[in-house]
Amino acid sequence: MDSTRAAGGVARLGGSPYTQASCSMPVSWRISEGIVRIESSESVTFAEWKAAVDAALASSDYRLGLNVLHDQRRLKDAPSAEEGKARAAYVVARGIRRWAVLVGSDVQYGMARLGDAHSSGTSTEIQAFRDPAEAEAWARGDAQ
Repeated sequence: MDSTRAAGGVARLGGSPYTQASCSMPVSWRISEGIVRIESSESVTFAEWKAAVDAALASSDYRLGLNVLHDQRRLKDAPSAEEGKARAAYVVARGIRRWAVLVGSDVQYGMARLGDAHSSGTSTEIQAFRDPAEAEAWARGDAQ
């Protein structure tokens, strides 16, 4: 049946995918279908967001080169400009090639576009999307 690993607060659900075990955190992640999927809801601190990214990238299911789809549609507030810049810098520092941001508001869209600007000139691309299918296709590398 289900097996759970205590280290890192990561649980294996139904054999795959991996997901963050804590239900109280406003950021969850899972690796499925060749993409790291991160979902933020309510208000999320930089530390909570970073912990989720770190946990996903430390998962035994993570493979170098997997891209990320970050669903922020349930996020109550977009991060500040300073935090957005810090997040973009962290994504670049972690060597993630493509980070798709699925947004639910114009403010979130604008912040994701700022992330793209902050990653300019690096090997990381950050792109905002309103359509889930487009975001997933881009994160997979199916769309250019």
